[in-house]
Amino acid sequence: MKISGMTVVVPCDYSQTKALHCCAIIPVPYTCVSAVLLPIFTDKMDFKIGKDQLFEEGKDVSIFACGHLVLESDRSWKNFAGKGYIR
Repeated sequence: MKISGMTVVVPCDYSQTKALHCCAIIPVPYTCVSAVLLPIFTDKMDFKIGKDQLFEEGKDVSIFACGHLVLESDRSWKNFAGKGYIR
């Protein structure tokens, strides 16, 4: 997200936080990091500042999330898909 030319990054797990702080090629003046201990679930995904990540693809619903809520959103998607509510 850009606010008056400022880049705001909200990593959703340790893997993204590490990538952000160890490999960032642009200065990031503000980073929102959760204090909640979460499992690493994005370690096999590319993390690029300014690029979204698609976890699941369907036709019925779009779920957008950032930070620690990405894991909960992914779990909700799998729960609804498993019950046949979404395709």
